Amino acid sequence: MIYTDSSCYKDKVGALAVLYINGLETESLKHQLGMKQEHTVFEAELVGILLGTHLAKHHLTARTPINFSIDNQATIKSNAKEQASTSAIPDRQNSPEHQIPTPTLR
Repeated sequence: MIYTDSSCYKDKVGALAVLYINGLETESLKHQLGMKQEHTVFEAELVGILLGTHLAKHHLTARTPINFSIDNQATIKSNAKEQASTSAIPDRQNSPEHQIPTPTLR
């Protein structure tokens, strides 16, 4: 389970992601974006998701299910809207120039 959050505290905007494995806090990442005059909590929520994705990439295997706990409705709705708009774009992932080579195990 990965929990993400962001906040503005003392005029500074920051984000946090915490990875739990088997109910135990395994690792966390945090990032201070800067002053509230230059950054928003919404922006920090998205950074928290990126931090959580980084944790998942480096700690979990490809077959491990990943659950994110995100407490910001605007972020969730924005992500859903983005997924809906990209579904109208033709799928180019199967074209040769978008193929990722499969590594050869030796």
